[in-house]
Amino acid sequence: MIRNLIEALLKKPSTTKYPYEKIVVAEDFRGKPEIDFIQCMGCGACAQVCPSNAITIQDNQERGIRIWKIFYGRCILCGRCEEVCPIFAIKQTEEFELAAKKKEDLEHVIHFRLATCKECGKYREVTKREVMRVEVFLKRALGELFEENLHLCRECKFRETILSIAKATKPGIGEEK
Repeated sequence: MIRNLIEALLKKPSTTKYPYEKIVVAEDFRGKPEIDFIQCMGCGACAQVCPSNAITIQDNQERGIRIWKIFYGRCILCGRCEEVCPIFAIKQTEEFELAAKKKEDLEHVIHFRLATCKECGKYREVTKREVMRVEVFLKRALGELFEENLHLCRECKFRETILSIAKATKPGIGEEK
């Protein structure tokens, strides 16, 4: 018994002097997700997989914007948002101290412009950044085979497709006299 007491006194303490000493986290530790808003295109993939609904998106068709929000008070630091981000704009940090004096300090909001249809002018369900990124990718991949219907809404794409099928089967359809 005295031997155990002496061993315990000679060992280093198993706790740290937190918060005065920085805690060293494990290599695979998942902390607060950090978003690179310059790189983010507002696709919403992160919001679709967020199990705690810490990340949300909402389209405002009247104003033509997508409102992207993250509320760190709900975040469970699972890392799903980082896993699904197609352009790697989200990175898990080692930061885990998320205390704040006001609830608003735990929320970040960014507005993205919604893309408009070049035919009818309606706002679409995608952001301008998404369309631009896909256009660059497709132009690189397809070269001259790339078609410009990327800037059309669903209804106008459907109309264009039907019209092109009709023209192929019966020449002269859709042409003005």
